[in-house]
Amino acid sequence: TNRMGVKKVLPFFNIPVENVIFSVLHAQMGVGNKILNYLLDEAERKVENTPAEMVALRNDLVRAETKLAEAVEYKNRWEKDDNGGKRLASLEGKLTRRKANLERPNLSADQIDRIEGEIHGFKDEIEELNLTQLNIRDTVEVKKDARKEASKQLDEFTKKWKKYLFWN
Repeated sequence: TNRMGVKKVLPFFNIPVENVIFSVLHAQMGVGNKILNYLLDEAERKVENTPAEMVALRNDLVRAETKLAEAVEYKNRWEKDDNGGKRLASLEGKLTRRKANLERPNLSADQIDRIEGEIHGFKDEIEELNLTQLNIRDTVEVKKDARKEASKQLDEFTKKWKKYLFWN
């Protein structure tokens, strides 16, 4: 068991092979989806006679949606991360408490210096994390705008193409 970093074998890895059931349905769904996508692509190219520009615009829209989803996922992960959004919230709470501590009476000069030093350190890190958060949010907004623009271009081209088909 102590091979290539494995310290112990987990219980569900001791299941005999003859007791494992292959998921035929999921395998067929995967194959079915590939066949369906192929048929749709062929229909667009040969039956529907979709212009290459429209296919390119559709692909651009899919790419923009994918990039937006990735950016939103990254933003959500950062906000939940111990070194990201959680750290920012924690530091803001600590900063508020340290400022309140400065208002207490009878603090010695050493205590005031220590608290002010902590406040200064918190402010620097908060500023850095706020900048990171702003950059992440800006990235998401840029991706939203790119998705909106791709959708708009596809819609405009589709309207022109349908008019052309109707009048010819």
